[in-house]
Amino acid sequence: VLSKTIMNIEKQSVCKGFNNILLSSVSTSPYTKDIFGTVRHTKCSLLLDNVSESYRVVVHEIFKASKHQNKKTMRYSEDWILKCLLFHIRSASGYNFILKNDILPLPSPRTLRRYLSVIDTKFGFDSNFFSIFEK
Repeated sequence: VLSKTIMNIEKQSVCKGFNNILLSSVSTSPYTKDIFGTVRHTKCSLLLDNVSESYRVVVHEIFKASKHQNKKTMRYSEDWILKCLLFHIRSASGYNFILKNDILPLPSPRTLRRYLSVIDTKFGFDSNFFSIFEK
């Protein structure tokens, strides 16, 4: 019964989780739930092998956000913060639209400002520019 249930899971529904109907057809012992979790994680990682690193970062952050109860306690990866900074610089109104409508788990603009305030900026000519430019 368990092997038939696992084989019936489609690729689209793997990353979304399992419906209650699917879990109710099988005994819901802790061992069974552990097997379902392992299968779901394995199939999701197989699906993510075919996508670029940028998409992987987005999907990883979405899964991480789904496990958090409170959005204010979220911890974001460095790659995600960098992508969010670039997106906010490119289009602040688009960033705010996606943030307010909860389309993606974006950090608040205040968090982005805090990250930008840590960066030390110097005015004038940078002597290391040519050494970096040669590479």
